[in-house]
Amino acid sequence: MRLTTAHKVMMVTAIGFGTFFSIWSGSRYTNTGSSNDLVMSVIGGATTLGLIVYFRFFLRKLRKSKP
Repeated sequence: MRLTTAHKVMMVTAIGFGTFFSIWSGSRYTNTGSSNDLVMSVIGGATTLGLIVYFRFFLRKLRKSKP
């Protein structure tokens, strides 16, 4: 397996987990009303968005480097 393929798999996994975590924390917030769950949901969502932006940048850079 090439390093770029492994990186793609890891990024997709991280984005999936981040999405799941944000949704899970958000649902816990609606059930319990705990501000900690709300903070975790917002931080998880922001981190996931950052990973998506990075992943798109990585793919764009990878396409430009291919002959």
